[in-house]
Amino acid sequence: MEHILLVKFDMVLSCVVTEPFVYTISDFNRTQDDSISLTMEFSSVSKIVCAANLSTLLPSELDFPESKQTRYYVRSKKQETHDFVIKYIPDVEQRVFCKVVGLLYDPYVVRYYSSDAFFLSCALAPWF
Repeated sequence: MEHILLVKFDMVLSCVVTEPFVYTISDFNRTQDDSISLTMEFSSVSKIVCAANLSTLLPSELDFPESKQTRYYVRSKKQETHDFVIKYIPDVEQRVFCKVVGLLYDPYVVRYYSSDAFFLSCALAPWF
C-alpha cells in the first residue's frame, strides 16, 4: 500500500518598503464654500485625511475623522489632485491639517501637513 503525504504550505507574501517616505502637497486651492483641492505626490501607496482646525493646535493633537469626502488612498510616484470637504470655523484663524500614512511600511509611517494660517470672516450661502 502506498502512502501519499500531502504537504500544504501557506505562504504569506508581504511587501515592505525600505526607501524613505517622501511626499509633496502643492496647489492648495479653495474650490467651493466647503471644499479644497490639493495636488499631491507620495513615494509609496498612502492614505491622506484632511480637516480644518484652530491654527494654534499641533496636527498630532487632532482627531482626523474619516469619510469618503475627507480621505483618499493614493498611488505611489504619481501626481494626483483631490477635493476634500472641509468644515471651516468662521471668524477664527485656522489651518488645514492633513494626516498622511505610508501604508507599505512596517510599522506605518505617519506624517502631518499643515497649511498656512488663514481667516474666513463669513461663509457664502449656497444658491438654491
